[in-house]
Amino acid sequence: MNDHTLVGETPYWTVLQRIGFRFLFVYLLLYITTFFGIFNRLWLETLVKWVGQKVFGVTITMIANGSGDTTYHFVELFCLVTISAVATIIWSFVDRRCTAYPRLQEALHVGVRHFLALAMITYGAAKVVPMQFGTATPYTFTTPMGERSPMGLLWAFMAVSPYYTSFTGTIEFVSGILLIFRRTSLLGALIAAGALAHVLMLNLCFDVPVKLFSSHLLAMSLFVIAPDAGRLWNFFIAGRPVMPRPLMPRFQRVWLNRLVVGGKDALILLFAATMLTVCAMEVHRRGDFSEPQPLHGVWDVIEYEQDGQILPPLVTEASRWKQFLIIRKGATSHVAIRPMSGYADRREAEFVEGSRSLTLKAIQDTNKPEANFTYEQLAPDLLMLTGKINNQAIRAKLQLAPPDRFLLTTRGFHWINETPFNR
Repeated sequence: MNDHTLVGETPYWTVLQRIGFRFLFVYLLLYITTFFGIFNRLWLETLVKWVGQKVFGVTITMIANGSGDTTYHFVELFCLVTISAVATIIWSFVDRRCTAYPRLQEALHVGVRHFLALAMITYGAAKVVPMQFGTATPYTFTTPMGERSPMGLLWAFMAVSPYYTSFTGTIEFVSGILLIFRRTSLLGALIAAGALAHVLMLNLCFDVPVKLFSSHLLAMSLFVIAPDAGRLWNFFIAGRPVMPRPLMPRFQRVWLNRLVVGGKDALILLFAATMLTVCAMEVHRRGDFSEPQPLHGVWDVIEYEQDGQILPPLVTEASRWKQFLIIRKGATSHVAIRPMSGYADRREAEFVEGSRSLTLKAIQDTNKPEANFTYEQLAPDLLMLTGKINNQAIRAKLQLAPPDRFLLTTRGFHWINETPFNR
């Protein structure tokens, strides 16, 4: 059916409203289809690199590396805005006699609402089952606050309390479920807007590289709320009675309406259940809540020999080890070597129990050579480590720190606090 409307048949939109809608329609359609890869990704990447070089004078090398705020993403945003602006100009000229787009507006509202629902379900599931931030490790407890990046501090804060993580995830997950159904979509959008405003502020204040995406999700939640803005104002601010919004059936035939809408709802609910299952399986695979494997823990370096020379535990001995942190839970196997001063050297670890050997591989700087050690457990809490790293022969005696050494794990929960326990 034609979306063109005549004055008197439907509400008349002003010129600015029509132009604004055309731009939003094109931009959101491009953004969502690009996100799912429906838009020709290779063609878009070529365009973004070309624009980056010709318009901004930058060479784009990073495309997908876990960050959503790379140079590529900002130039991509510029390209999508530019394409949308050009399309809006052409559309406004070709379709200048149209006075409103009620059906297109409804279609866009439905599309954005369901995209937002999928995003909230996905992010919520990764927190309901504490997968996104993981759990606290020996590295979490021993890294000084001043040595952490803002993002690392946020991740450590969330990892220390999986219950709080699950609480925040439940809010996001429930908002996504509510967004699926038309009758509860406004409530879902209001909850999502509150949650996303909080997420965006965390991303901005702790330098988490998901600023662009969380900004878009917050804007989408406000877009879903917008048609009910007047009703919300009347109810909460003006104190006027508000009539329920009529819900018109999508199709004239009842059976077809139930089949399509019910099928869509069932698919998204299946997606929600699948996301929870996938996150639970990943947490189980990583062993976040499983019993630690042998040698897991914080090992203090009580004796240290480098290239045949014994180094005392002084901060002036920058190359001397202070702690040897072993993280072994489930599929996770890492080591962090903390020197007397400076930052810890984090590496992937491969333990071979039979030969008592340990191989360390660099995580970020792949140019670093592997380090190979042999270890001997002298006692349950004593370990002798011998090998070579960074072209230096190392012999270190390690002592396991007691698990109750850290206040974060021993303080616990108290209903009654006679005085504030703030350390």
